[in-house]
Amino acid sequence: MKQHLFWLLCASLVLCGCTNKQAVQFEKPVTQNRANTFLPAVPQMLSRPASQREVDVTVRRIFGELVIPQLTEDSFATGDFNGDGSPDLAVVVRPAKTKLGIINDELANWTIQDAEHFFSSPSGQRVVLRGRGLRPSIRANEPLLAVVHGLGSEGWRDSAARQAYLIRHAGFPPLRAIPSKGHIENAPPSVRHSDVIYESSSHAGFLFWNGSQYAWSPEAKKSTQRHD
Repeated sequence: MKQHLFWLLCASLVLCGCTNKQAVQFEKPVTQNRANTFLPAVPQMLSRPASQREVDVTVRRIFGELVIPQLTEDSFATGDFNGDGSPDLAVVVRPAKTKLGIINDELANWTIQDAEHFFSSPSGQRVVLRGRGLRPSIRANEPLLAVVHGLGSEGWRDSAARQAYLIRHAGFPPLRAIPSKGHIENAPPSVRHSDVIYESSSHAGFLFWNGSQYAWSPEAKKSTQRHD
């Protein structure tokens, strides 16, 4: 009798377990709303305006006392002149009278260029003016344009930014940086999204990076048409 009750109890437990197993409901996974899973966008670093003190410090860091920066509001400009995504600096300077030998030294840590030895006209017809193969030489008291290529996110302010140019026939303020789009035809891909150094003086035109050096282009004269 006891054995019969034992087996009856086991059968009841098995039946009850099966019933409960069928009654179990598994929770469905929560469907994620993809619109809410995006992380907030990281704002891009904006290029803060340059101060005259920062410009002076940068020029002294690279050229020492060899050149004298012309520190006025319109004598320097900042922009991405060589199209590498890092801010560059362009500033009008004059050579120190007693330092021309050091400035013109072939082993100097900067490159001397003459903007008039290579320029591109606004019509897209490229004109190359070559000297007699002589390296350009800085002369006393002439205005120059010093350009410092930036490095990384800090650009020309980075203490490791040392790539610099001294450009003859180009230091004519007021200076400003403007996008190259619409000003340079047939530009190499590396500089299509760069800036040009615009000079709006009587020597109106702009300097642009052609992939290996800075070239000069005169400003296009607006044609006037007479309508009768």
